[in-house]
Amino acid sequence: MHFSTFSTENRARCESEEGFAHKLNDWDMNKWMVAACGELGEAANKMKKLNRVGETKKFNKGKTEEQLTGDLLLELGDAVIYIDLLAQRLGFDLEYIVRAAFNQKSIEIGCSHCLV
Repeated sequence: MHFSTFSTENRARCESEEGFAHKLNDWDMNKWMVAACGELGEAANKMKKLNRVGETKKFNKGKTEEQLTGDLLLELGDAVIYIDLLAQRLGFDLEYIVRAAFNQKSIEIGCSHCLV
C-alpha cells in the first residue's frame, strides 16, 4: 500500500454513503485533531492494560496479552486514519508530511537516513 492510495480510499470511505457519510470539510481542523487524539488516548489505555499483564487480570476484562496487543495495534491504526484526514483537511499530503518530518529529524540529529 502507498500513502496516496491509502489517503484516497480513506477520504472516499469517510465521505461515502456506504462509509461514514461525513464530508471532510464538515469538521474543522480542531475536530479532526481531537478525533486523532482520542484514538491515541484509547491506544494509551490499551498500553496501560498491557502494563498490567502479569500483575492482575481484574482490570483487563479477561483479555490476554495477545488480545490487548491486537487492540493496541487497531487503535494506533485508527489514529493514523484520523491524522491522514486532518492532513487532508489542512490541504496537505500525508506522504509529504511524513517525509518532511523524517528528513528534518535526520538532519537535526546528523543521521544520513533520509527519504526521497
